[in-house]
Amino acid sequence: DTVALRKSCRAPPLPRPSHVSCTSDGGALARHVETPDEQRRPSAPETPAEVVHQSGGSGGNDPLASLRLPGFRLYLLGSLFSGAGNQMRTVAVGWEVYQRTQTPLSLGMIGLVLALPVLLLALPAGAAADRYPRKTLILISQVGLALSGLGLAWVSFTDGPIPLTYAFLLGTGIFRAVGWPASQAIVTGLVPTRVFANATMWRS
Repeated sequence: DTVALRKSCRAPPLPRPSHVSCTSDGGALARHVETPDEQRRPSAPETPAEVVHQSGGSGGNDPLASLRLPGFRLYLLGSLFSGAGNQMRTVAVGWEVYQRTQTPLSLGMIGLVLALPVLLLALPAGAAADRYPRKTLILISQVGLALSGLGLAWVSFTDGPIPLTYAFLLGTGIFRAVGWPASQAIVTGLVPTRVFANATMWRS
């Protein structure tokens, strides 16, 4: 009986070692051996998600991939200056208007005249960014913002009427609403697809 048990548990000679498990009565539980065809079979191709993960999503593992492109660097630098100027304008106008009126409602009006054009012109401005040259729309927007800023400076210097300040702020909101969709969409033409996610990270 012992000889028969050993014979039943002995694995036959195979190309590669295999693992054989036996029960108490000498029966084999499981055996898996790679055949020559399986050994020569190529591994399954990687899924797109695995490829994207290994390549770092975009531009490999280089966090400065999009910044190496001159066009995107200029765009990002201009956006930083424009955003900083808009923030300083909002703070300065709010401070002066409150100093002259001493009413919280005047500060609420500043937010209203800046936000209303964005709400009303969001869809038309997006359609214009798809139909007309985006560089032209951005240029118009920046020129309009500069003129509105000069108008606000003139009102402040001459102590002009507060309604005129709101009028120039309304122009600021309109030009911001016109240029924002074009400035967001133009990035696709400045960077290749493989580094677009990296460019989005820097733009945010």
